[in-house]
Formats: sequence, C-alpha cells, structure tokens
Amino acid sequence: MITKNSNYQEILNSNIFSKILRTQAEEIFYEKSNVLVLAPHPDDEVIGCGGSIELLKKKESSIQMIYLSNGIPNKGTDVGSRVLQRKQEAIQLNQNKNYNKPIFFDLETRKIEFNYTKKINELKKIISQIQPNLIFVPFVIDRVNDHHFTNKLLYQVLKDMIYESCFIYSYQISNFIKLNSYVDITNVFSVKVEMMKFYQSVLEKTNYIHLFKGLNLYNNFFVKNRNSKDEKYFEIFLKQSVKDYLEICKIIF
Repeated sequence: MITKNSNYQEILNSNIFSKILRTQAEEIFYEKSNVLVLAPHPDDEVIGCGGSIELLKKKESSIQMIYLSNGIPNKGTDVGSRVLQRKQEAIQLNQNKNYNKPIFFDLETRKIEFNYTKKINELKKIISQIQPNLIFVPFVIDRVNDHHFTNKLLYQVLKDMIYESCFIYSYQISNFIKLNSYVDITNVFSVKVEMMKFYQSVLEKTNYIHLFKGLNLYNNFFVKNRNSKDEKYFEIFLKQSVKDYLEICKIIF
C-alpha cells in the first residue's frame, strides 16, 4: 500500500518523472489501435478512461478489457450472487460496445497484492497475442491497494519481455495525478455516463457518475490554454514509453 513512508515522494522527485512531465499535450487518437485496458475492478475502466476508450473505438480500435478482480469484497451476505451480478454487468457493457470478449482473472478483491503473481504468465501471453500499442492502467501510486498492485503485475510482465512498441497511459481514479497528456471527452461524455449505467450494482451504493462528472470538469485546471468559461470534460493521463514506465515502477517496487 502507498503510505506516507513509501517511495511516493521519491517518484515525484525522480529525474525520470521530471523528464516525462517536461511536456504536456492534448491527446487526439487519429488511428486505429490495439488497446489493452487493465481494470482492477469492473467500473474502473469507465471511471478512469471510458471517454478515451469511446474515442478509440470510434477509430475502429480493438479494445481488450482485463478485469483483475470482481470488485466485491469477500464479506457479508450473498457474496456469490453479487459477484455474478458484477461480472454480468461487465460482460453486458463489453457486448454493448462491441469490445473483444472480456477476460476475468478472478483475483480476490482487496487482495490482489497476495495473488497477482499467479497471473504473470497469463498476462504475458495475452500481450504477446494481441500486441497492444496502447495499455491503460491506473496510476502507479494510486492510493487504492488493488490499483497499485495491478501495476506491479504489469511491471513484472513487461520487465521480462522485449516489448517496447506501445505507450502506457496511467489513468485517474483516486488521485489527482501528475499528467502530461489529456483527452477532451466533452463530445462523448454522455456516452461515458451511459457506460457507467451498466454497473447498477455499483451505482446503488455510490453515485460515481456524479463524482466523475465533477472530476472530469475539475480537470480543466490541469490542461493548457483552458478557458474556464467553457464546460468541458477531460480525462487526464501520465503517458509513458514502456522504458520510462519500467523505470518509474522500479523505484517503488
């Protein structure tokens, strides 16, 4: 878990981090891409990068979702039925958006850190097969443990592969991340809202639509040449080469 005693500040003060942040640019997806999205829990993919994925899909990109866990803590009653409901919601979203068949790693929620090593070879095989040129993953120093250890899984995979023909987009869930890339999702924000509505079991407890609407609006403060009078929605990312991503991960892992 990222704590006050961790390498958080070391990462932010590192030369590699400073180099990555030296330039900031709007990301416009012009080309068809092979896209891999790592979601620690079903709904993270919508909250963090749903608008960007929609823009990529409009370019006829291939979208492969991997859900590391089911998003349901193993406590309370009816855990089994709630797990099935959450998984079905993810499946219906992927079918509706015509993504590739989603992959479920079925790791235990809030315990990815204890089980992620079981999936190293599987993820390595998937990357080798689909050859993504864009990989979306939560920011490495996100405060949520499952988000953090999703990065450790990706790090363990990529450091053992000769695979540098892609960019890593670290997306925003629980942190105001340091960014060098932003995507204007204003024209597809309503689509992002509709995507989130597939997760009714989540929305019954927390209105994430309300939360990410505020977040995507507030992100105006982080982009260049913003006009504060415009009501625009932005998703923000730390865009990194594989080499730079590995250097950042090496500091913390």
